[in-house]
Amino acid sequence: HDPKEGLFHKLLNIMKSACFFLVALLQLAFYTVSGFIFTAGTRKSETTSFLSLNEDASSESSTGDNHSNDETNTKPRLALLTFDLDDTLFPCHKVVDDANQAMVDALHRDGFTQATNNRITQHTKSIRSRQRKAMTYTDMRKRAIHTEMELWSPKKVDHASAERIYDIWLAERHDSANRNLFDGTVTMLQTILKQHPGVCIAAITNGRGNPLDMEALAEYFEFCVSGEDDNVFPDRKPHPGVFKVSLAEYHKRHPHTVPSDKNIWCHVGDCLGNDVGGSANCGAYAVWADIDELRTTTDPSKPPAYSTASPNQSRSRQKLKDKGRRRVSEKIVSLRELPNAVESILKKANEKSLLQAVQPTRGFGGKRK
Repeated sequence: HDPKEGLFHKLLNIMKSACFFLVALLQLAFYTVSGFIFTAGTRKSETTSFLSLNEDASSESSTGDNHSNDETNTKPRLALLTFDLDDTLFPCHKVVDDANQAMVDALHRDGFTQATNNRITQHTKSIRSRQRKAMTYTDMRKRAIHTEMELWSPKKVDHASAERIYDIWLAERHDSANRNLFDGTVTMLQTILKQHPGVCIAAITNGRGNPLDMEALAEYFEFCVSGEDDNVFPDRKPHPGVFKVSLAEYHKRHPHTVPSDKNIWCHVGDCLGNDVGGSANCGAYAVWADIDELRTTTDPSKPPAYSTASPNQSRSRQKLKDKGRRRVSEKIVSLRELPNAVESILKKANEKSLLQAVQPTRGFGGKRK
């Protein structure tokens, strides 16, 4: 045999072995990465299906506004900013107290001079404890008012009379909220709109407050979703249902916004369970509004006087708050701090954007860690 030919075969065998080894390494890497992507995708699908909702909404048109074009070359922007209302934009106890007083005054004018708010609150608690099915706060209050009226009336009281008194209560609730906004609320909203052109500002609340019915706030808010709404109840915060409806409303109004980590959703609220934990589970950057103004007038360790929650319900809420504390993206003690908090969130989101190539897109509706 030619010595050169033998050497050639030896080199060929070595190259073949090296190739087999390289192919094996590539296969191992492929299956490892595939497994990671599959696991991440499965985990995401277990937590929420909102992303598919957002993708459906945004795919109605292949063209979008200037903010949505060529997102890979832009920094994250604030697309959606949602607010809780009670104890986030105004003090709930003061607003409810004023509404209750207006309600009692109206009852007295109608001849029910012995009616009191304390007794109406007790009626509400009694109705809630007896009710097996979920009931809106609106229906509970109307029934409580009707019960109090019948208590002091020699004849049967029609429900229309109770609803009229309730309407007086609701109107004063909005008027009082408008008068008692936390310091810097309007200035903050103006600053946000100036710094983030095109942002949608909306409200997500469990109660009956609506910024569109408050003169000082109406021009800054596009919409409000309440846990009392027919297409939401009984899925109040922290249930994903109320956030899902809110996101659907946003995409209805802004159909060209592509859901991605380039379009940021921030939710601002005072409750660690309902607002922070609930919104973070649905893809928001959660801002905890632990407003200083409330500390001088309320004791956060005690339930408010108007609360009709049972002790078991209060304990469950406390557990949700403990979990929500770990989901805070930013904390503010004054609404004047919110613009800076948003800027901090956008900076963090920009730092994370390099990871988009290897992580599933979360955008609106994905669980945020």
